[in-house]
Amino acid sequence: MTEKPILDEAGFMLGKTFCRLEGGMLFDDQGQPIALRAKSLLFLKTLLERHGRIVSKSELAETVWSGLIVSDESISQCVADIRRFLGDENRAVLETFPKQGYRINVAKFATPLTNTRQGKFALVAAIIAVLVALIGVLIFQKTTVPTPVLREVIAVFPLREDDGATEQSYFASVFAEELNGKLAELSGFSVIPNSVSSTIGDDTELATNRAEALGARYAVDSWIKSSDLQFRIVVELIDVREHKVLWASSFEGTPEQLLQIRDEIIKSITLEIFDKLNPSDRSRIAQKETSNPLAYEEVLRGKHAGGTITRDDSLLAERHFRRAIELDPDYARAYAELAALFAIRFENGWITLNEADEIKSLHFANTAIARNPDLWLAHYALGRLHTVIGEKDYEMAEHHLERAISLQPANEDARAYFGAVKNLQGEVDLAITILEQAIASHPSPPFWYYLSLGHALFHAKRYEDAAIALEQCLTQMPTAPYCLRFQIANYGAMGQIEDAEWAADEYELLGFEASISSIMSLFIIQDPAALSNLETALRVAGLPE
Repeated sequence: MTEKPILDEAGFMLGKTFCRLEGGMLFDDQGQPIALRAKSLLFLKTLLERHGRIVSKSELAETVWSGLIVSDESISQCVADIRRFLGDENRAVLETFPKQGYRINVAKFATPLTNTRQGKFALVAAIIAVLVALIGVLIFQKTTVPTPVLREVIAVFPLREDDGATEQSYFASVFAEELNGKLAELSGFSVIPNSVSSTIGDDTELATNRAEALGARYAVDSWIKSSDLQFRIVVELIDVREHKVLWASSFEGTPEQLLQIRDEIIKSITLEIFDKLNPSDRSRIAQKETSNPLAYEEVLRGKHAGGTITRDDSLLAERHFRRAIELDPDYARAYAELAALFAIRFENGWITLNEADEIKSLHFANTAIARNPDLWLAHYALGRLHTVIGEKDYEMAEHHLERAISLQPANEDARAYFGAVKNLQGEVDLAITILEQAIASHPSPPFWYYLSLGHALFHAKRYEDAAIALEQCLTQMPTAPYCLRFQIANYGAMGQIEDAEWAADEYELLGFEASISSIMSLFIIQDPAALSNLETALRVAGLPE
């Protein structure tokens, strides 16, 4: 007799974790949606539908990623996410069969766990866990990690250019990022970063297929045709689940009209999905970023130049942001972009006049806040700066990151960086918890989330888990020097010397010196034990002094 599919049951056990399915979503014993990334959740559901048998990687790729080519690192990340959620340290629930695939081990449970004696004990344990967490909050005297809210997941794909590049086509590469940024400010959306959506498939593949691979509910696909003086943008909003176009429109104009067109697109997308705007979102859309469209164009040019993490491109981006300020001295965003740019420079050691650059970077951030106290990016940039310049001020960093979180609760970036700050202060377990929550809540976390998690896992001496996180970081951003620095150390700590040598070679190809003294000078960690552990690992990796 064929066994009844486990997902048809009222409930089931995964190790010590009770789950049930309702309306195509997985819930825990408290009726809360399971906090996993979209791809990891679909990965788990795929295994559950085939419970009791080994599922090959090719079958998982076909189901979870809609047949797209997927790396082993992406599969490993899903496996790691699920095991963390289940507390499956012994790998007894989600088993790995080398060269074969994975199997989920499920125990049926006829009634909801909270109605049983075992459930009552679980409920008591949950209450105790909450009390312990509250005590932890009192100890750290900080709580900035609000419970994530379920939002509509949307993917905005890069603009496709109909013709060859022109002098004005630079904005094709950043306009999708602009739409992403504005949608992320609104209360109803969870936005997949452009750095992730641009890596799925190519522009010859249907947007619905690419969006499904990302776990998105909606997709924005667009084309642009430009000349030196004019452009035409065609935009479609697609319901991925229903495979139909909800809204489409075309916009014609000059680069000076880009800001107006961006806001028209945002308003149209939001109204199509949600029927009406709440007062907060209406205010955000109506808020005028700058009165000078040429200043906005310079900001776009700066974002385009700064899209790659190199010193020369950083200098070019700075020139564009400064030009935007010349055109509009009250342009808060231009100051905030400069502050964020300087934070990246300090993190990579691209500073010549250290004290002068510290003064300038703080001036840019504080001026942005003075011009617009509610600008999320300004507080986020200032929070980052306080962790990388002069005498590190983690209290001020947390203050501004908390403010950034309050201004954009739907944006996980400030929350993730807050976790990174906790790690820098030696609060490793709390950092891992915050970062794992940010990764679980984000539909497709950007590379530096995994960098921060890998950093914290390294300091917790969970080197295998750190390797997975850092590999995911490098999969998304192969040229990220941050990821390579920690991967060299992590491979050293694991005794994988050949892998460490490969990472060191890649690091040098980016123009960095792969020596212990050079790399140690770039770490912004304050904890002496953590620094000692890093230095030892780099030495074991075989780096010269």
